[in-house]
Amino acid sequence: ILLSNQLNTDAPVVIISTARHSVILVDDTASNTRDIQAWGLHFSPSTYDVRGLLVMGDPIDGNEPLRNADEVRGNIVLIERGGGYPFRDKVLHAQRAGAIGVIFMDHGQCDTQWTQGCVPGASRHNGDGFALQDAESAWEGLDTPAVIVTKEHGELLISEMGSPLM
Repeated sequence: ILLSNQLNTDAPVVIISTARHSVILVDDTASNTRDIQAWGLHFSPSTYDVRGLLVMGDPIDGNEPLRNADEVRGNIVLIERGGGYPFRDKVLHAQRAGAIGVIFMDHGQCDTQWTQGCVPGASRHNGDGFALQDAESAWEGLDTPAVIVTKEHGELLISEMGSPLM
């Protein structure tokens, strides 16, 4: 497990488990953890977990370089899906800001069935990662683990950060 930079002690601790396809929200006492179903990115490392403080990307849509790189560095960043930008560009912005993991919050298209209606061309139940149809060459040099969660679960994570919903 990779550990994060411990800048903001008010931020919740999460674990992205790429092998288990989940985000684990860790309670301070570790007695009340919550396992949130997620779907791993096809081009993410798939065999390890990252643990870090959860911070919100600024901008939240991740469509441009993140302005809060000092907060993101060494932590896990939450970014909204959408805005006309590919997942690849958003992961690139997070990686350049020093994120050790990315959690995408869906905009309402996905549910826990994780079918092609969520991200065309892939199905979690077939063992596919999302963004399967992207060109592999577009992802060269990007090795930051990333998962997507439903809008409902993304809003839960935001509430744990104590941030207003966007």
